[in-house]
Amino acid sequence: MTTSRRIKRWVRRALCFVIITGAAAAAIAGAVLPRLTGATGYAVTSGSMEQTLPIGSLVVVRPVAPRDITVGDIITYQLRSGEPEVATHRIISSGVGTDGDIRWRTQGDANSTADPIPVRAEQIKGVMWYVVPWLGYMSIFVGAEQKASLLLVVGVALLGYAAVVWSLAIRERRITVRDTTILRGNTP
Repeated sequence: MTTSRRIKRWVRRALCFVIITGAAAAAIAGAVLPRLTGATGYAVTSGSMEQTLPIGSLVVVRPVAPRDITVGDIITYQLRSGEPEVATHRIISSGVGTDGDIRWRTQGDANSTADPIPVRAEQIKGVMWYVVPWLGYMSIFVGAEQKASLLLVVGVALLGYAAVVWSLAIRERRITVRDTTILRGNTP
């Protein structure tokens, strides 16, 4: 086998390994890490936070005490208390309501005006911890209940596949070295 063919084969395998490892890391970041830490992932489905959070991103939020939420934080909150529909926007101001509770004003980074209704503490699901680009598309197409299980299975399968590919490459390399040694007249 020529040197250029060996190099091309090695580059293909390395590229495959990088892609598979990246996909597995994304699966772990989207499912395993949030589950272990009590965080939750939400898919970005609108352009209200474009540039910061592109459509299709997975926003992972973790719960925090209301007193720890500050202006500039990106939060995910229920649009109406007790209902499942949520939004993820940036806090632009805070204040105290007539009942003495803290209220936050939010606005999407791509929106020209603030959201009309202040957010109450019981509506907040969490503060943004990190974002995984494109992984939110999986949440959009797969139900929320199956998402974590599917990501875990995909991650383990990809890591297993990467291990098999690398072990076969190592085995092939050993055979090539042995055959080269035999052809030169040396016995192992």
